[in-house]
Amino acid sequence: MRYGLAILALLVYEIGAAQYAVFSVGQNEGVKDSLGHEIIPAAYEKIGWSSGELTTHEQFGYRQDGKWGLLSSNNRRLTPPIYDKIEPFSGYYKVAVKGRFTNRYFYGLLNQCGDLVVNLDYFDIALEDNILITTSLEGVIFRKGAFSLDAERLLPQAYDHIEPTENLLVAKNAAGLYEVYKSNGELIHDNIESIEHKWSYLGITRHGRAGLITWDGEQLVQTIYKDILSAYEYLAFPEWTAHTTSEEYRFNCDSISVLDANHWLVHYNQSFDFYEKG
Repeated sequence: MRYGLAILALLVYEIGAAQYAVFSVGQNEGVKDSLGHEIIPAAYEKIGWSSGELTTHEQFGYRQDGKWGLLSSNNRRLTPPIYDKIEPFSGYYKVAVKGRFTNRYFYGLLNQCGDLVVNLDYFDIALEDNILITTSLEGVIFRKGAFSLDAERLLPQAYDHIEPTENLLVAKNAAGLYEVYKSNGELIHDNIESIEHKWSYLGITRHGRAGLITWDGEQLVQTIYKDILSAYEYLAFPEWTAHTTSEEYRFNCDSISVLDANHWLVHYNQSFDFYEKG
């Protein structure tokens, strides 16, 4: 009597204190627990993740008919095998499908139950300082948006760049201006021409005028100065006086350009305001 060798491979990896082993029967794979009990039968083309990694949490990726899905440790299919890619990602599962008319992948996120909580709309999804940054491709232009770790939308898919900090989100819009949000997505500053680290604060410029905000977004120094020399020293604009036959106007600015008897340009550094008398 001849006996065939059924188990061709045994790959062991850990989930916390638990230990699991991927085993093969013929061309299929399954999973055994630390006691050698079969918890997932060898009924799948592949157990693991599309990246080739074997690390997991309480779920497993599985491949069937060339596509990937999500499987619980008691062999319950949490999703059908419909994805081209799947891998663990910051408490979620990052999945992707290939476009119908392109070789490009579109990424989204599954939760632990296999529910799609971030749609398959994105060129990429990245984690930056506990914020999920989504990138989409509109023609030849990349646009970015933001989700919380609870998969709640924080910022729309409308920005050239998003930089999360501990308490803030700094976003550059399509017009080249910056917007500052609280970490919950609440807008606190907009129309900012430049923003940079200054000492222990953030220096901002709006309409050519400089100020300071804290890393919590609070306005420390109003945006009314020509320059911020230190956290406690500010350079004011010179005062200008414009006279008409009957009135006098005072401005703190770099200069004033007269367009006509009723319209002036008031200059602040590299910016200006349009002023209309009356």
